Amino acid sequence: MQAPMPAPYDHHHRGPPPPPHVDPAHVNWGGGRYPCGPVQGPVAPYVEHQKAVTIRNDVNLKKETLRVVPDEENPGQFLVAFTFDATVSGSIMVIFFAKEGADCNLTPAKENLFQPITVSFEQGLGQTFRQPSGTGIDFTMFEDIELMKESDMEVFPLAVKAEASTLEDIGLGENPMVRTINSQITQAVFEKEKGEFRVRVVKQILWVNGMRYELQEIYGIGNSVDGDFDANDPGKECVICLSEPRDTTVLPCRHMVQAAGSTFGTNFRVTTYGESHGGGVGCVIDGCPPRIPLSEADMQAELDRRRPGQSRITTPRKETDTCRIYSGVADGVTTGSPIHVNVPNTDQRGNDYSEMAIAYRPSHADATYDYKYGVRSVQGGGRSSARETIGRVAAGALAKKILKLYGIEVIAYVSQVHKVILPEGVVDDESLTLDQVESNIVRCPDSEYAKKMIAAIDTYRVKGDSVGGVVTCIARNVPRGLGSPVFDKLEAELAKALLSLPATKGFEIGSGFAGTLMTGSEHNDPFYTDKNKKIRTQTNRSGGIQGGISNGEIITMRVAFKPTSTIAKKQNTVNRDKEEIQLIARGRHDPCVVPRAVPMVEAMVALVLVDQLMAQYSQCHLLPINPALQEVMELKSLSHH
Repeated sequence: MQAPMPAPYDHHHRGPPPPPHVDPAHVNWGGGRYPCGPVQGPVAPYVEHQKAVTIRNDVNLKKETLRVVPDEENPGQFLVAFTFDATVSGSIMVIFFAKEGADCNLTPAKENLFQPITVSFEQGLGQTFRQPSGTGIDFTMFEDIELMKESDMEVFPLAVKAEASTLEDIGLGENPMVRTINSQITQAVFEKEKGEFRVRVVKQILWVNGMRYELQEIYGIGNSVDGDFDANDPGKECVICLSEPRDTTVLPCRHMVQAAGSTFGTNFRVTTYGESHGGGVGCVIDGCPPRIPLSEADMQAELDRRRPGQSRITTPRKETDTCRIYSGVADGVTTGSPIHVNVPNTDQRGNDYSEMAIAYRPSHADATYDYKYGVRSVQGGGRSSARETIGRVAAGALAKKILKLYGIEVIAYVSQVHKVILPEGVVDDESLTLDQVESNIVRCPDSEYAKKMIAAIDTYRVKGDSVGGVVTCIARNVPRGLGSPVFDKLEAELAKALLSLPATKGFEIGSGFAGTLMTGSEHNDPFYTDKNKKIRTQTNRSGGIQGGISNGEIITMRVAFKPTSTIAKKQNTVNRDKEEIQLIARGRHDPCVVPRAVPMVEAMVALVLVDQLMAQYSQCHLLPINPALQEVMELKSLSHH
């Protein structure tokens, strides 16, 4: 029989209903047998928040490299090895079965079996340590539980103490230099996996200026007070606010790096660097498959299409944009390691930006960079300059080569400049070629409309003004299945990529906004079976993507670019002192960005498609496909020529 509920919650004695004007579910209604007022929540316990401090870590053992390796001269014994960085000289001490005492001093718990091993080191990054031969551990001498246990936290099966010796100037007397000893302690246990022992780090500690700090990362932070803490585990929750009363050192983590916004892609990753008037610009490409034929000439061909000074309707800045590949390529093919591409800046004119050091250009990123960072690179706009896109175009050249191996083509062209609009149907997406696009300086494949577009740019260029436009891009022979549902839809990835380009203000795919003027029966793309028994669509208002996934038709998209914000006309603005002033911007700038934006658009689309191609292989083609429904992604060719 069900036990009766406590009196305040029983069902049998109900009070009168609330008055008509009172909601019976209202928290303050206390009518009936047990009237009550507002329910007070529990009072949060007081937590003392300590001021953050910055400490110097002169030596750092990279915990992910800590391991044991066989001692070839003494079969059956294993030696400790790892990689570390040191900004000063010092020593490393290895102790098996160590206890931590006062002031982070370590003492051996099995001194009769193991003596502490101390090895000196010099200053240097990426150094490797290997315990001297004959001083290792024989795991057969101990029970597995003794090597793995964490319950007795006073004794750790392995402890490594790296001490750094530094001279500090305290500014007192005739001998202002005082030698200080700071150290990092790594405490670990051994675990057995497939019959072999490996090292698992439990805790890392810093001893600096007489204070003990436990090292934690914001991403994957754990509670060292709990017995289940694992410093190697990257899967714990991200904790931004540390409310425990303990000393914590916060190290750089993935969340901090991602906030910089200079890396694009998941599988095929591109990080761009450099500024308009710095020493140079470029990119690092990571995740590129090996054995892809690649030369500097491949990238140079694309960079020449976006370089400044190529015609009267582009910026007059003279740069050759000559690229150099510094890593990731050997004997003409990619090696699978990161590819570093650099392009030096050779025609900087920093004095052209003297007025803009304090005055904000209307509709430019000057003001918002100050709002975000509190500082900005004035010359050339720094990272907000379109010169940043050199790294994208270089990486895009490689992406296009990979796509070509699968027969995929990406071609963009200018379809609108100001009020000159290329009519729909003038360009045949099936037969469009790069030669048609490159046949004139505005990169419109129709010669008649190209002349009108050039004239429109010239009209405003001579007045010191600028105009915007639209770049249309198509991707042909894209296999079915690229893209993922919900948040990672293919059109969402393309939109993010293209709207990350400078001066972009709009994105459309397929019918775009025009589709809102149609009915469902007018907009739907009817299916049919072609002569090869392949399912196709009779129309392509979906733009080659349905449900966020490519359907095998040509992907069509359009990107809107605003007029260049830096113009030689007097404009009202304010300066950093919040004074209203007038500005006539100097410098060399495009009167219309769309002619040079064409290779930038192609590059970003190619980067998305390569990234999605690799994702499709890793998820849906790792195992045999369902040939009745899925499409085989065939490699067309792989040549070193």
